[in-house]
Amino acid sequence: MAWDLRYTSAETGPTGRSGFQFVATTPGTPPEVTLAVTPYMTYRPPPSAPSAPGPAELSRFPISLAYGREGDHAVLVRCRYTGRDYSGRYGNFAGHAVVAAPQEMEGLRPIELWESPVWSGPAGGAPDLVPGEAFDPDSLVAWLAREDAYARLAALLDAVTAALAEGHGRVVLVAGDAGLIARWIALLSYSLPAGLAAHLSFTTYTADPESAPQLVVGTVPDAWPGRGFRLDEPHAGAEPGRFAGVLADCWRTGDLDAIDAVGELLTSGAGDRPDGGALTAADGAAALLALCRGDASVSAAEESAAAGLVRRGGAPGWVWPALAPALPGLGFDLATALADVAPQIAEHCVALALADPALRPDLPAFRLDDGLPERFRAAVAAAPGLDALAETVRLADQVGGVLETAAVTASAAACARRGDGDVAAALRATPGAWRAAVVSGVLAGLEAAEPATRRAMLTPEACDALGEHDWTRAPRTGGLVLSARGDRHEATAGLVDLAPYGLPEIDELLAALWDAPPTPGDCARLIGRLGPAMARFATLRRLPRRVFEAAPLEAEETVRLAELVRDRLPELAGPARIVLGREEALRAEREHDVARVLARMDSADPLTGRVCASVAGALAERSARSRAAILAASPDTVRADLTGHWLDAGGDRMSRVDLAEIEVRLHRAHAPVSRLTAWGDGLGRFARRHVESALTDRDPQLASAWRALRRRGA
Repeated sequence: MAWDLRYTSAETGPTGRSGFQFVATTPGTPPEVTLAVTPYMTYRPPPSAPSAPGPAELSRFPISLAYGREGDHAVLVRCRYTGRDYSGRYGNFAGHAVVAAPQEMEGLRPIELWESPVWSGPAGGAPDLVPGEAFDPDSLVAWLAREDAYARLAALLDAVTAALAEGHGRVVLVAGDAGLIARWIALLSYSLPAGLAAHLSFTTYTADPESAPQLVVGTVPDAWPGRGFRLDEPHAGAEPGRFAGVLADCWRTGDLDAIDAVGELLTSGAGDRPDGGALTAADGAAALLALCRGDASVSAAEESAAAGLVRRGGAPGWVWPALAPALPGLGFDLATALADVAPQIAEHCVALALADPALRPDLPAFRLDDGLPERFRAAVAAAPGLDALAETVRLADQVGGVLETAAVTASAAACARRGDGDVAAALRATPGAWRAAVVSGVLAGLEAAEPATRRAMLTPEACDALGEHDWTRAPRTGGLVLSARGDRHEATAGLVDLAPYGLPEIDELLAALWDAPPTPGDCARLIGRLGPAMARFATLRRLPRRVFEAAPLEAEETVRLAELVRDRLPELAGPARIVLGREEALRAEREHDVARVLARMDSADPLTGRVCASVAGALAERSARSRAAILAASPDTVRADLTGHWLDAGGDRMSRVDLAEIEVRLHRAHAPVSRLTAWGDGLGRFARRHVESALTDRDPQLASAWRALRRRGA
């Protein structure tokens, strides 16, 4: 319901008192309505107005039409100066208030009630909120054209929207004609959506603009010497913002529908309250409209503002057809905000993301209609590396882009052949459905790459990522992959399997695999897996010997390995027979048999020396007589080796006595060892006496013979 209230100075009012008071109100007007209206009931003549105006002068006093929101009420108050009151004193005015609920004002801009029939209705009746005819939009279009006042309109819009958005501030309009001020308020109101215009408080005239509570305040020149918008003088101002500039241009072209379109954008999703965000993206709304009108000057920042606006409330249906011509130049931020408006915009988003991979994480979720096959084909072919290719494939998988398996494989092969990209990272980024195509290309490219490139690309992580394959089609690549595997036995077997398929560097790869010393278990496992194939490769042929040269010869696993080599790899059995000869020699009970076993060993083989050293250590437990018998039955080389080991290990008194006895017995057998004789000759006097005494205890004849040898040496 709307209420009508009249206010003036009366001799006797409804309350029986005299003075300024409400002289008529709509029946049932609530007290709070009266309280809300009371502050508006004020009027002071302009400072330069005559103090005792006549009828003609009174007609020229400015009309004050004030509007504001007071709680749940929209308050409109029209005040006009009437001169004398009932007592003949000057200073009286007639105030007429119309108070309505906001919903009763819906779609109606308050300034439309300027010169409305509502102000001539009966006092105390139910007001009929009928717009006046003074400021219909079409007439305003014509007036602006005559005045060429678009720059002033833009400046006013900048000021008003800033004050509305910030929730404080005042825009002062200065002119001697309140009707001109009302006209400009009408232009401002029509430039905003009706819901926002409802928050645009104003007064067309006040003599005290400094203290006026309204946002837009009209006054006369002599009441406002400060800064303000002088409406009756030429305007010179700064370049307007996008919102103000676009709306001023819409007024210039008479495109009232475009003004409504901006209003629709402003309030979409944000409501019609300035503090609800409707004006924070005003430039964004105007920028979107400018794009729809073919304006190429819209900046990236303005597009981003428009994007925020669209994300907040969506885009009206008219946006896409109007925006279609500008689509090729549309930035990514705004395009993604509009992606669900039309398939063409989604395609544009993907095209931008293909050109700039940094944009891809910000793509919204959507699926392309036709998959952009040509664009994806070009992007795949131009991929500078495996990582970029994987990202392109992932983008296609995400948005439903069309890819050709053969093209993906060919691009992966080209990147791998050049050495561009991280294989492991690319495969991690590739969607599962496309991984096989990428792997196939990587293998083909690596196989054709330069060896240094292939090695550089096949990092341990890359080898793990490639997984298991039939490497016969890519033996060079497979060889490196296999050689990087943690289980070198399986890797060795895989490399051996590739040998028939052209792997020239197989021995080099095997050597790298077996750079660390093998154990008897390692070698036995390989023999079980590869069998005679071990003999075909130099690295594998050397493995048993490397084990025998390092492992404890007496260890059970060493002996078992020697037996395995002897039985399974006859062509590699030489070192194994030497190792097994040790066991046979130590098991033999008769000295002649020990000597015979040792004689069979290849004296030129370095392993024989190691075995002899081990045998010598074990034979040291035998008596000097037994050892001498073994030496006497052995070839000179074996005899010299065994004696040398005992001499090197000698030192205590008993071992010297044994060596002396052995020396004597070898001389008797006509098989002397020169080093042993030299040792005896080199003993000092005190040591000789001890040895001679001990030999005497064993056998006086041994002692006598040893003395004779010493005299001969002397």
